[in-house]
Amino acid sequence: MDAKTGEALAFANISVDSHTGTVSDFDGYFSMLVPEKYKQFKVSYIGYKTKFVAIKPNQKKYTIKLEPAAESLGTVVINGKYVNPAIALMKRAIKRKSKNDYRKSIYKYAYTKYYKFLVSADIDRIKNPFDTIYNKANKIVRIDSSLYELKNDLKDKDMFIMETVSKVNAVGGTEKAKVMAQRIAGLKNPMYELLALQLAGQSVYDDSYKFLFQKYLGPFSSASLKQYDYEIDDTLQIQNREVIVVDYKNTKKPLISGKIFLDKQSLAIAKMTLNSYKEYQLNSTQYFTYYPEKKVWFPNHSDLNIKKAEKKDGLSIGSAVSITSKNKRNDSLRHSNNKTGLDYMYALSRSKISDVQFDHIYNDKIKYDMEVAPLASKQSEETWKKYRGLQHSARELNTYKFIDSISEKEGVEKGIYKYKRLLQGRFPVSKYVDVDFLHILDYNRYEGLRLQLGGVTSEQLSDRFSAEAYGAYGFKDKDFKFSGKLNYKLLHRTQTYISARYYKDVQKASEFPLVDNGQLLQIPIHVNDDKFVMEQGYSIGLSHLLYPKMKIEAGFTHVDTDTKFDIPFHPGRIEFPVKDLTYIHTRMSFTPFSKYLLSAEGRKMVSDGYPKFYVSYEKSLPQWQNSNADYYKLDLQIDMKKVYLNHDFTEALIQVGYANENAPLSKLYKPASNYYGSRNLLTSFNINKKFAFETMKDLEFVDNFLVTSFLQHTFTGVKLGKKHSIDLRLLSRAAWGLSYDNNTYNGIGSMNHVYIESGIEFKRLFSALGLGFYYRMGHYALPKTIDNLSIRLTINPIKILGK
Repeated sequence: MDAKTGEALAFANISVDSHTGTVSDFDGYFSMLVPEKYKQFKVSYIGYKTKFVAIKPNQKKYTIKLEPAAESLGTVVINGKYVNPAIALMKRAIKRKSKNDYRKSIYKYAYTKYYKFLVSADIDRIKNPFDTIYNKANKIVRIDSSLYELKNDLKDKDMFIMETVSKVNAVGGTEKAKVMAQRIAGLKNPMYELLALQLAGQSVYDDSYKFLFQKYLGPFSSASLKQYDYEIDDTLQIQNREVIVVDYKNTKKPLISGKIFLDKQSLAIAKMTLNSYKEYQLNSTQYFTYYPEKKVWFPNHSDLNIKKAEKKDGLSIGSAVSITSKNKRNDSLRHSNNKTGLDYMYALSRSKISDVQFDHIYNDKIKYDMEVAPLASKQSEETWKKYRGLQHSARELNTYKFIDSISEKEGVEKGIYKYKRLLQGRFPVSKYVDVDFLHILDYNRYEGLRLQLGGVTSEQLSDRFSAEAYGAYGFKDKDFKFSGKLNYKLLHRTQTYISARYYKDVQKASEFPLVDNGQLLQIPIHVNDDKFVMEQGYSIGLSHLLYPKMKIEAGFTHVDTDTKFDIPFHPGRIEFPVKDLTYIHTRMSFTPFSKYLLSAEGRKMVSDGYPKFYVSYEKSLPQWQNSNADYYKLDLQIDMKKVYLNHDFTEALIQVGYANENAPLSKLYKPASNYYGSRNLLTSFNINKKFAFETMKDLEFVDNFLVTSFLQHTFTGVKLGKKHSIDLRLLSRAAWGLSYDNNTYNGIGSMNHVYIESGIEFKRLFSALGLGFYYRMGHYALPKTIDNLSIRLTINPIKILGK
């Protein structure tokens, strides 16, 4: 704390040597395990005199008061040819990033990583476990003993613990891990989503950091020089190499500060601390080891501590940064101790790297970004001791035993299973069958109200075989629809499946085949769609992963198509309302920048990356059908997205499709549209497709060749008053097409000129509801201005589900 004011000093540096140290948290507290050989520890802080504190036998608690330095330690700003030496040093270090970053300077390496994630509470800081609450008349209305219960419950155990041991291979800067051992308190079967958190590993050389869904600019990029203040603090020795210590702090929220330890000779990072404060306070330290044979600093271990950030008087970081917060004056209750258990809780993430090998990798063939060994959850205590170097402490063992017993008693794993199924749109009604609840109700102008009941077998029945089926009825068309599908897994590692399906159901007439909104739950509400075709047939399919980021699907389909809307007249082409088609089809998806986990449950995407590429091909087989339609189609889609540090994001989609001149109307390209020619807001309401035209009428254009492009930027968290915020989206869309016969269908044209529309959307105006305004322009603009304008209610289905 400050010796004069008594103010707690956040993020002070406490150390006994270059490898053993920590930083104080938001309230000035710290905890450090010091080997017996050390007789003192050092406390340093920007703007204060460095202090050495003697370690006294049997004394565990210390109060350190720091005296402000006489001279100002603020960043030096000199006009003319002189610059702050810390800025000049950081510029040189940032330019050498590619040479010093071990991921780029070493082509091939391997190591073993031990990882622990712990949730606990600092019960020693709970001084008064009883919280007496008064009203305005100063009469006791409640005595809260929750802190007492917390202190008693955690005296010999933690709240949660998870540990893993992984072997990591790296080639060309890409790391792939295989989990050899894993243990999660309360779970006999691993929850792979927790293991996947480790894939978010970040390097100190990265331009940006992401913690708890908050992404922000780090201190070690060229852009950081405009946002951070730097100052040379000290020089010291690490592994007998001279190291320059640079203090940094950003000038924008969230507050970030810390130290970068730069090797004086190579300007590589030898150690780095990072402290952040927003809704939470975060303290992170990355330690490195120098390998002379490679002349590289390689990670050794790291610590990350997260806890709640709450303080009446605000935050003080040295003499340079201070934030104060006003207390509410109209509270109806006055607390004698207004802290809750959350104020004492913390999460600790710790990793340790061993068995580092350069220029070769482990024999394990790891194809996915992370794989889980079949026996990872059944490792012995001796195996754990080998990997982690220490036996489990009594406190950790008590945590496992206690949470395991509570989990089994209360059926936690069953609850997790149900929750994961709900995220997939499935509800388990028995051990072996899940019901599809997303598709129970739908509405469109052709079927009217649609009622559908269906389900799928679960992995509890078989991890290789599954069956799924549904039956549906439309109350307006008074027709019954159905589908039945069988799936069999041939190979687990490549996720190779063979499937067979027989079905009869309606399909929307105008959809681009490759569009994927990327939403977890696809809610099929069509509302104002009215142009459908009835398809009845069967298909056989095969899906296979060429490698984790490239999936191919191939199939054979025979279908009878019954068009449920009037086919426009065409003098040169014979179209029948009912026709049979037989064709083969294949599709490839390539997502090179996404990360995947292979577990017993299959392939899971744990990190979404862009761009994404999709290609599909379809070819008819005239000899297997009654109609003479001999056609082929080729489709390409490129999906791009960039998320910025302030959570704004830009999305772009390019689609190209070609169908030869013999393709029937049902196989020609009809741009996806959300516009149904209505001027009534309610009748223009629809679940908005992310990539569809808002001013183009449904089936207004049909072409053999089509190019569509979508570009949109979303501003998130735009304030509308003190408490309410919305998302604001600006968008522009274009399309161009060609037809062999200029599409002389009655009422349908060929898009031989560029179609353009732009718009603005106000998302989350009222919870999930929003409002969009779109305008049609260019060659296909209509004579009346009002006819080019479309106003539509929008809805965000994910928001309805509570995300």
